Amino acid sequence: MVSYYRFSLDILSLTPDFASSGAALLRTLGEEPTLEDQKDPANLRDHLLDRLCQKPCRVQIDSLERLLRGDEQEGWSEFCDPLWLELLQRFLALTDCPSQLLLTSQDIPGDLDAVASRFPEFWHCEPLQGLNSDEQRTLFENLGLIPTELAQSALVSEAGEIPPAAPTPYPAGSRKASRARGLQTAPMQPSSQPLAASPPLPRANPVGVLKSHVY
Repeated sequence: MVSYYRFSLDILSLTPDFASSGAALLRTLGEEPTLEDQKDPANLRDHLLDRLCQKPCRVQIDSLERLLRGDEQEGWSEFCDPLWLELLQRFLALTDCPSQLLLTSQDIPGDLDAVASRFPEFWHCEPLQGLNSDEQRTLFENLGLIPTELAQSALVSEAGEIPPAAPTPYPAGSRKASRARGLQTAPMQPSSQPLAASPPLPRANPVGVLKSHVY
């Protein structure tokens, strides 16, 4: 049975350096960083790759933009710590890794897009659209949050219609990646919350999947 893990950079408020955020990801996967990992983050990178290869799992990483340079106003660019890019690049290059990564992000960094484009069979990126006003009303009604038509109109008016997300590349494989091992990334609107997980893996506003045997 394939285990599912969710790693939220937004909730955990982690720093973008790989030594910190990478160690937190490893703990989420049920393992503790070794002394060698703490001394050398490159060893931690390899430890994570070994964990993904040895124990099949689907890992959803939310709010990937927190690992990138930039902000919502100015936009995001490359990873703050190149070890994150190295981890994803090496993961995509593996040919026999049974695990899958699903990434949700406000934007896809150019360095990851350039690397992932070399592995089209393992990388898929897909933009997710927001809810229109009718869909918002239906959601409110299903949740029992709208007692009257007047209250419903007020809520929808205050919430506003969620604009569609900008298109982004989506890896083939799992949620942001399909095929033989998957990593997936997608900008989310208005937050990095993923869609329901079911093969193929769920998607978020741009969503990318890295390597996966799930289609």
